[in-house]
Amino acid sequence: KLKMNEQRKINTALQLVSVSNRKLNCVRISPGNSDRHELVKFLVCLELEKRNKCYITEARLVSGGIIDVLCLNDSIGYEITYSETEKELKEKIKKYPREIEIRRIDAKKDFKPKVLD
Repeated sequence: KLKMNEQRKINTALQLVSVSNRKLNCVRISPGNSDRHELVKFLVCLELEKRNKCYITEARLVSGGIIDVLCLNDSIGYEITYSETEKELKEKIKKYPREIEIRRIDAKKDFKPKVLD
């Protein structure tokens, strides 16, 4: 069971996500992404599950844009990159709310759970 303060954090982060896209702790996959991108997304979610975190995959934001994995407990968005350049990622996250800290995870590298720390 979540503590009241933790639930408030989650609720605050949820306000940034479109109402139609609030399915918690469900891994959504997209055939438009590389297999490696989708595998790393799954591994991120698996690690978040182990840490008892709430997350949304393919989180469609009210302000525009879609974050690969949004951890609601910490307001951290994980952007998994495979073919995307640093410049493309910076352009993409310009429309993301400032309340969300964005972290890049390079899908070309072996996934290590510590990248979520």
